[in-house]
Amino acid sequence: MSSKPIIISIDGFASTGKSTLAKKISKNLGYNYVDTGSIYRAITLFSINNGFFEPDSIKLNLLKDALNESSFVLNSNSNVLYFNDNKLDEEIRSHGVSEKVSIIAKIPLVRSFVLNQLRLLKIIKGLVIEGRDIGTVVFPNANYKFFFNASIDTRVKRRWNEMIKKNIKISKTKIKKNIILRDKTDKQRKISPLIVPKDSIQINTSNLTIEEVFDIIMNHLKQILS
Repeated sequence: MSSKPIIISIDGFASTGKSTLAKKISKNLGYNYVDTGSIYRAITLFSINNGFFEPDSIKLNLLKDALNESSFVLNSNSNVLYFNDNKLDEEIRSHGVSEKVSIIAKIPLVRSFVLNQLRLLKIIKGLVIEGRDIGTVVFPNANYKFFFNASIDTRVKRRWNEMIKKNIKISKTKIKKNIILRDKTDKQRKISPLIVPKDSIQINTSNLTIEEVFDIIMNHLKQILS
């Protein structure tokens, strides 16, 4: 990334619309798009499939060894992200992964691995990247930073609708419990906790449509893209 492409970061809580808006913005600008949550989810799924999880802990030595032999690669032309040559797919969005991803995301060696991988990504023109510590840790000098929030009820409804579209039956109560736990874990972890970047533009998406949020962001971006 020696050419110093334009970086637009979108941080925020789960199910606030980060992914949808980041994809829409990147498509509109012709930039690459990266969802860092998918990276942590891919590592979580990888850990589940390889038996790294135990009832009350995780086999850190095995996970560390595996990550030392692993890498993420972004195909800048197709904008597809690969983990160990495998294209990330919808399996990383399962509820089973959602229940464990915050455990993986708070492990220092995992965050260090992801940070290094993100900074090694080959970006052609610009990047719209979303997550929970992008504007504070990963790209603290991003050209523009946004932070999304929304009411818990709105976020539960959005997540539940996602599951219904995938024909996954799950109660809103279970989803709410999971989101609250993820929020707590993300905010309280010692390494790169979820906080609002001081120089970010905060947007509450609870009562806004995708188009309304998109217009708000694009109006701000005109200042650096004109």
